[in-house]
Amino acid sequence: APASAHSVAQTASTAVPLCASFITRIFCKMKITEILSNQIFDIPASRAKITNDIDKALPNFVFKKLNEYLFHLKQVENFEVKNNPSFFGIPNNEFLIQVVTSFQSGIRKSIIKYLEGYPIKAYSELIETFAYNSKNIFKLYLNLHEYHFGDQYYYRIQKIDKKNCATLEDLFHIPFQLIHKVTNQRFSISGFPCLYLGSNIFTCVKELELEKKKQKLKDIYVSKFRVNSNRQDIANIDLLNLTIKTEYLRKLYLKENCSNYEPLFLYLLVFPLVFSSSIRVISSRHSFKPEYIIPQILLQWIRNERLFDEIKYSSSKISRNCISNFDSCYNIVLPPRDVTPIGQCSFLKQQLSQTSPRSFYELIGEEYPISTLL
Repeated sequence: APASAHSVAQTASTAVPLCASFITRIFCKMKITEILSNQIFDIPASRAKITNDIDKALPNFVFKKLNEYLFHLKQVENFEVKNNPSFFGIPNNEFLIQVVTSFQSGIRKSIIKYLEGYPIKAYSELIETFAYNSKNIFKLYLNLHEYHFGDQYYYRIQKIDKKNCATLEDLFHIPFQLIHKVTNQRFSISGFPCLYLGSNIFTCVKELELEKKKQKLKDIYVSKFRVNSNRQDIANIDLLNLTIKTEYLRKLYLKENCSNYEPLFLYLLVFPLVFSSSIRVISSRHSFKPEYIIPQILLQWIRNERLFDEIKYSSSKISRNCISNFDSCYNIVLPPRDVTPIGQCSFLKQQLSQTSPRSFYELIGEEYPISTLL
């Protein structure tokens, strides 16, 4: 006869005492905040140290990690968001499970189709996931919390190979007549020039790995960007926030005991997208990077649906353990709306104000390797 849950737990506790907490989690619900203690949230994730080729394959790696996340999510008891225990008649914890289950399946199928040579089918697989109660997921995401570009400055740095001073155009996205220079990037495909900006100069330097390339300050130029304050019609630019918030949320809920579960709920809702968009690249020297499949499909989706104008994401080239303010190190990617044979996106140029490029040498007044700034 099959053993009862009580006998299984009793046997486990006598045979292997360390399993007691695991058994408890299976049969006892946990508070929503407890899930943050799990290692699944210690991202960006990497496949570099996995030796088994089957487990290392990207579809299997993502599915296994999201399956682990889903397992722990199923142990969470229901909770309230804005004094409401449910959305659309579904308990909040069950709503999370439904959305995450859908994301897990769609992300894996999308990666598989892409690797099989069907990029259009890969897009369809992921978008069908979004179509599943899309109003419930992304419009809810927008309604619960507004994410805007904000009034802060963003930065872009570039190595300029010319004797004359850099121009505004040099620090904007690559001109359309030079799209042959556009390489494959995390959220954008080869040949499609997007504007990538960093939250600070440190993030920009790490993204371009300039300290490894031993660049000199006189060769590096920087411009600052912000929303054009003269354009009232673009004051609110909605962005899809895929930044890693692990440390912020752990501090908020595990140390400060915050009782407002809305920020946590929103993060858990889109965590499968955050996870699959921030996987570290195994080899940056190779032209194809499977880790970019999901991020690139996401950018195509926001261009088609226009629910969002841009994507905000954490840098995968900065370790959370090596910097105290990891939450402040993020990027935004702005896809062009007006694609023309020559020039640059007029919409983005009207949308943003940009400072004249200045060299690091001019700003600091000395000449030494850029690694000394880090």
